[in-house]
Amino acid sequence: MNSQWIPVSERLPGLCERVLVVNAGVGFVEVGFRHLTGEYHHWDGDDWAELHQPSHWMPLPEPPEVE
Repeated sequence: MNSQWIPVSERLPGLCERVLVVNAGVGFVEVGFRHLTGEYHHWDGDDWAELHQPSHWMPLPEPPEVE
């Protein structure tokens, strides 16, 4: 798995693919996705809300295996 932050200026995540997103100027890391409209959304605790100007993203890690 790639664990490096990917600048949105270099490459975008797939549409509706849930990824970690961050606005480097603010520093909050959140789970979000790129909507069909090109906007980014994040979970705000109640619903998906627009996330303004993410600077970087990375794939979500694989969940742990349960035995």
